[in-house]
Amino acid sequence: MADVGRCGMLTVTDLYTARGLALKSKGRNSRGAEFAGPCPLCGGKDRFLVWPEQNDGRGSYSCRQCGISGDVIQWLMDVEGMTFRQAAQAAGRAWEKRPVKSAPQEPQKREKAPARLDAQTMPEPARNAALWRAEAAHFIESRHQALWAQTKARQYLAARGLDEVAVREYRLGWQGGENGRAHIMRLRKNWGLPEEAPREPGGRVRRAMWIPRGIVIPCLASDGGVERIRIRRPDADRKATLPNLKYYVMPGSGGAPLFLPMKPGTFRRTPACVVVEAELDAMLVHRAAGACCSVLAVGTAHLRHLPSGLMEELKRLPVILVAMDVDANGAGGRGWELWRETFPQAVRWPCIHGKDPGEMFQAAVPGHGHDDVRDWVLAGLPPLYAAAAVRGKREEPRPEQPAPAPEEPPARPEPSFPTHPAWDLNGYYMGADLVRECLRANGLTLVPAGDDVRVRGDRQLPDREYVKLLPFLRRHREYIDEIAAGMGVDHA
Repeated sequence: MADVGRCGMLTVTDLYTARGLALKSKGRNSRGAEFAGPCPLCGGKDRFLVWPEQNDGRGSYSCRQCGISGDVIQWLMDVEGMTFRQAAQAAGRAWEKRPVKSAPQEPQKREKAPARLDAQTMPEPARNAALWRAEAAHFIESRHQALWAQTKARQYLAARGLDEVAVREYRLGWQGGENGRAHIMRLRKNWGLPEEAPREPGGRVRRAMWIPRGIVIPCLASDGGVERIRIRRPDADRKATLPNLKYYVMPGSGGAPLFLPMKPGTFRRTPACVVVEAELDAMLVHRAAGACCSVLAVGTAHLRHLPSGLMEELKRLPVILVAMDVDANGAGGRGWELWRETFPQAVRWPCIHGKDPGEMFQAAVPGHGHDDVRDWVLAGLPPLYAAAAVRGKREEPRPEQPAPAPEEPPARPEPSFPTHPAWDLNGYYMGADLVRECLRANGLTLVPAGDDVRVRGDRQLPDREYVKLLPFLRRHREYIDEIAAGMGVDHA
């Protein structure tokens, strides 16, 4: 990546390494230099082949597993979800006539793309993990401090709903350039990374890595260590070079998606997870509604694999709100199909304004952006969860803003939220307060009866309603015991 900023030619190798993936040399053959690595869509280790010398140096690719193959334009369509016109324009080519795929045709069995998300152990990148994490932690902290001097960058984040509280919580930062350039160069060995093999015969070994200017977005693992670093490049830099490279993944980063667990508060168990694409959107949702849901940023609508532990976590949740981008090329809709087939409790949950939470925040009445995002999440929860979240809402500290308040703040119109199927309350886990509310809604109360408690109703329920109630009481026995203890009953 050392010469990306200078040459400005978009290549398959650049697109591949920009996703944090590494290629290994496989020697030379009739197609020129050949490299192999994991497929950006279906994973693996060396099923994905790249020939950098083909197509006048732009390269071509082919996956032996999922069957994708082609050139730069086809990559932008296969991996990035662009239309042909968008891909051609991003690659700087005329779009009137679609070029023929240039990847070599090999006898192979083209397997049908998976219809469901798969659980797998995410492969570790080729790196000295301890050294990389230490250097990454230092990088994140120094860039976090540098952000406070960058007014434009903080204004950009604030416009996306990430105020100073969020900047501190998620350790966002700013990576500037040096020596008058929009990037920096750093030795790979200092980060515990191996040197890169030359891209062409007789080329030089790449000992340094290219790090562009932009907003630094860390992804932390459950133990607090750095899992991945992404950099959101400024639009002005993208106009100058590599317009399609909006996000840059630091070499050596892991492949697990960003998962933000629910904040401690009203619920003892997480009632829902909101699935979005971009990390900044995930942080916005978590900032606004993290007390009533977890948030997952998948990075792309074409996600095919999830870490095994995360897959099991999602299976236990009552509801998954899938809010991938609503865009013109339909990638978000195609990605939703995988979630629908994998998780029966998944619900397609588009934003009430715009294609993603960031645009929804910007479309809100000034001062109500976080409220709209939070209410949008609450509208997707089972009713009793949402009611408890509203009662347990706590005001979080907000940064001081010297701007004078208007005499009459603008009125906030009532948002129009999506709809979802009726909820089956027997399928959800609740806290003791919610159990009480559910019983109350059915005209039932718990009353002490010696060393036990009994259910008493203020009206006669049909037998079929009692049959429905029994599984609910058994499922939430621990909360029944908690309620009984509050009544002074030793054993419930």
